[in-house]
Amino acid sequence: MCLKFKSKSVVSVIVVMMVFLSACDTKTGNKTEKKEGKSSYELLAAYLSEFPDNLQIDKYRIVLFLTESGCSSCNNRFSSFIQDKMINKDSVLIIVNAKGGQINIRPYLSDTINNIVTDFTSDFYRLGLLEGTGFINLKDNKIDSIVKVEPERINEQLLYLQSLSE
Repeated sequence: MCLKFKSKSVVSVIVVMMVFLSACDTKTGNKTEKKEGKSSYELLAAYLSEFPDNLQIDKYRIVLFLTESGCSSCNNRFSSFIQDKMINKDSVLIIVNAKGGQINIRPYLSDTINNIVTDFTSDFYRLGLLEGTGFINLKDNKIDSIVKVEPERINEQLLYLQSLSE
């Protein structure tokens, strides 16, 4: 079937509408949950409660998220910082979403470390709080700040993180 239009403007309008409609976000999941009234803090609390140890969000001041996506040298530097300063701190939770291709995850898999959980299924990532390596500062039962580690700001971000953990 071939349609003929009398005007080029009608064709232009149809093309613009097709482009507009195809660009609409049809994703579900995290955005749907937020529309249902859950805050980012509540989403994080629900995520943590699903672990076998039933992790309680109010126990932590900082949540670290270590991935292999993005800047690999930043991820390695962040990982080294975590190993030097954050392992076994009661107020810090470390979520590892890495398979060991770019980052040595062996130190995070030890049974003697009590503040690490692995997220090989990317459930934390799907919450939409962080798109890559970074950290979340929790304060007064809410998320105070979310920081995604970036190459141009990593020095000041690590200093900020260190100040939060003291």
